[in-house]
Amino acid sequence: MRGRGFTVYRHRHEFQGDAAVFNNESEFEVLIAVGCCLGNVLVIWAVWRSGALNKPTFCLIVSLAVADFLVGAVAIPLAVVVDIHVKIPFHACLFISCVLIVPLQASVLTLLAIAVDRCLRVCIPFRYKSTVTKRRSWFLAAVCWILASVLGFLPMFGWYNHDTLTRYNSTSIDCQFIAVIPITYLIHFIFEGCFLPPLAIMIALYCYIFFKIRSGRAVYAFKIPKIKREYGKIWRRVTGQQQQADTNSSKTPASNTTDSHDGRIHVKINPQGGANDTTDSIIEQI
Repeated sequence: MRGRGFTVYRHRHEFQGDAAVFNNESEFEVLIAVGCCLGNVLVIWAVWRSGALNKPTFCLIVSLAVADFLVGAVAIPLAVVVDIHVKIPFHACLFISCVLIVPLQASVLTLLAIAVDRCLRVCIPFRYKSTVTKRRSWFLAAVCWILASVLGFLPMFGWYNHDTLTRYNSTSIDCQFIAVIPITYLIHFIFEGCFLPPLAIMIALYCYIFFKIRSGRAVYAFKIPKIKREYGKIWRRVTGQQQQADTNSSKTPASNTTDSHDGRIHVKINPQGGANDTTDSIIEQI
């Protein structure tokens, strides 16, 4: 009797210790979930209020914010449910475990899409707006979500732990993530196949962007406002000289050369043909 009482006492205190650890972990997870939800709601609200949603890059940023919001609003609460080992049907536990993976995978793929977008912004600054449009950005975001859903729900199509069903010999189990998701899928497929390659590509792209900017070959991508100002000045100067030449002579072509104050911009005026390729002078100025 004394040994049995000691055993009961020991198990009771072990249960109380596990419950205390679980409560601490649950409180921490709840704080993370609240932070994810509030932070990403603020991001979406700020983008919407500023009107930046019309820009292609911010379409991807909103998609990323939605993915991170779902991590806090859906994935973390479901993870808490899985942690308490609630007894539910096997396929319900499998579905919950798959839902945990989808927003995380969507977040990784969207981060990769943003890295590609930034690389294009630096590599093709003058063709960026015609290449990367709002419609294409939303299409890319949709592709990221579809691909994440397909990858996340693969276990529902047979890639799950069949041994768990055999061991329990019942349709209801104590729901655990590892009990239904096989290690081969989680480690070799998701981590090594769907997480590490995008991470490596993102690191390579941002390193390329950094060194390209540092070397000065991407300077045009960051002087668009200056290009617009210089183009406006040149165009006003061109049209002014053309009007003056038209009033002096309506038949004889004339060629004038107008220099800027610093002597670096050269624009040729042709009253009959207009300005000859002002783009070259803009690039010379820059």
